[in-house]
Amino acid sequence: MNKIVITGGPCAGKSSIIAMLKDEFGDEIITVPEAATLLLTGGFPMPGKHIEWCDEWQYAFQKSVLHLKKSLEDTYSLMALRKGAKLLICDNGLPSGAAYMPGGMEEFIAMYGIDLLSEMADYSSVIHLETIALTQPHKYGKHNNETRYTTLEQAIKLDDLIKEIWEEHEKRFIIPSSWKLEEKYHKAREVVNGYLSIK
Repeated sequence: MNKIVITGGPCAGKSSIIAMLKDEFGDEIITVPEAATLLLTGGFPMPGKHIEWCDEWQYAFQKSVLHLKKSLEDTYSLMALRKGAKLLICDNGLPSGAAYMPGGMEEFIAMYGIDLLSEMADYSSVIHLETIALTQPHKYGKHNNETRYTTLEQAIKLDDLIKEIWEEHEKRFIIPSSWKLEEKYHKAREVVNGYLSIK
């Protein structure tokens, strides 16, 4: 089962693009929700609301994201096979979690026993949507995701870190934040269609 990950910094339009792809391709694709959002909307303590952000919180949160993400992708892959879907589209990928670790990629690998290259190879293609914090800072915020806890400056830094993490992937596509939504969707659709047209 081919898997595409749609990643990028906070407020990049990942959920919007995935929803548009689902609307067009329907049962041909199965979309995997973002583990972090599921946790934060499901009762996991949120920085700035239930608890102050600290390194300890980040470690606990990333550990939970990691386990849930693996379970979600395994289960949705099974569902895709049972339903005859041709492609799995993931809202963020496991390696992106390294960007959120205080000690970066090395700490992520050491703390959670991650084989980063192996995890990256699990995804057939990577679509990186740049955060709008880069080109439209006035639009950055929580308007489309109440669980967003990162500042504008943090969003820009995270976007850069996520780019670095995935730079070794041979099929990575970076979609600039300066593009219109229709242009972003056209590129994402082109990548998806390439896998759906494989016989």
